[in-house]
Amino acid sequence: MRVSLRWLLGFMVSEYEQMPDDLNYQSCLTDKLIIWSLESEVDEMWSFVGSKENKQWVWITMDTKSRQIIAFCSGL
Repeated sequence: MRVSLRWLLGFMVSEYEQMPDDLNYQSCLTDKLIIWSLESEVDEMWSFVGSKENKQWVWITMDTKSRQIIAFCSGL
C-alpha cells in the first residue's frame, strides 16, 4: 500500500480514539450480582520491513461477538 509506518501508527491511534469507552459490554443482573461476559480472540501477524533482518509483529485482541478491537501491540 506504500504508506509509511508513521502514517499507519497515526491512523491506528486516531481510529482507537474514536472507539466507545465501554466497547458495548453487556452485563446480566442476576440476584443482584453483576456478571460480565467477555469472549476475546488474539491474532498475530508479522512482516519484514525494509529487509529480512527487520521482522515486525502486530498482535490484535478483539471481542468475539462485536468484533471490536480491544487491544493491539506492534513492534519487535
